[in-house]
Amino acid sequence: KLVGMEVPEEERRVDIPDIFVRHPHEICKLYGYMIIFGMWPTLMLVLHNAYLMADLLGCLHRHCIPQERFWFFWCLIRLVMVIPRPFWWLRARDAYESALRAPSPQEITRRLVQTQRTWWVRMNHRFGTIFTVWLMLSLVLCYLDLFSCTFSKALWTHCLMNLANQLLQRLVSVLLLLYFTSSEMNRGLSEHLLNQHSEVIVFEESKAAATLGERTMECSICFMKYEKGDQIRRIRCSHHYHKRCIDPWLVQYRNRCPLCNYVLGSQEPSGPASPGAG
Repeated sequence: KLVGMEVPEEERRVDIPDIFVRHPHEICKLYGYMIIFGMWPTLMLVLHNAYLMADLLGCLHRHCIPQERFWFFWCLIRLVMVIPRPFWWLRARDAYESALRAPSPQEITRRLVQTQRTWWVRMNHRFGTIFTVWLMLSLVLCYLDLFSCTFSKALWTHCLMNLANQLLQRLVSVLLLLYFTSSEMNRGLSEHLLNQHSEVIVFEESKAAATLGERTMECSICFMKYEKGDQIRRIRCSHHYHKRCIDPWLVQYRNRCPLCNYVLGSQEPSGPASPGAG
C-alpha cells in the first residue's frame, strides 16, 4: 500500500483490486492502449499461423502423414481460439473509454470493475489462458521433436514469436503504467460535479459566521486569513478553503477533503474518515 493513501471503508466493502481504487484513470488508459497495442501483433501472428497451415495443407494433399495431420489440427485449435477475441477486445476498449469519461474516480472504479466482470472480458481471459497452455505445449512438443517433420521447426519459430510478443506486451504495460502514474492528468472530480457537491461563497466578514460557521476564518491549505471578496469553497463536510487553493487538488489529484477525507461526488454517502486517513 502507498503511504498516506488509506482506502475508505465504503471502497473496501467491495472485493476489487487495490490498484483499481488508487489509480482508476491510469488503469483505464492502460487497458485501452494495451488492447490496441497488443491486437495488431497478435493478428499478424494469427495470419502467420494460417500461412503455416496452408503450407502444411499442401503437403497433406501430396502425401498424408499422421504427424503432419496432427500438426494441422493442432494449429487449427489456435486459429479457432482467436476468432471471437477481436470483438471482445474492441468491446472492452469501448467500455474502458466510457469509464474514463466518468465524472469521479469512484465512478471510474465502479465502471472498471463492472467491465472486468462482464462475460466477454471473462471469456477473453479464459481464452488467453487456454492459448498460453497451447503455446507452452507447442514449445515442449517441438523441443522434444516427438514427431520428426520439417513443420515442427517452423512451428517452433512461430511459438517463439508468440512468446516474444507476450513478453513485449508485459514490458510495455509496465512502462506505460509507470508513465501514466507520473504524468499530469486530472485524477479528481469534474468541474461540473465539483460545483454540484460544494458551494462557492464570496467572503464578507460580517456574514462569515452565518455562511462558514464558527470555524477558524482561514484557509487550511495556504494558512492565510480570508479577506473581503475572497472566493471560498465550502464542502458538504463543512470544511472550507480558498477556491484557488482547493480546486486544483479536487480536480487534478483527489476528490477528497484534505482534512477529513470526505469524498465529493461519490454515489455512496460518505462521512469523515478516521483521523489517520490522509
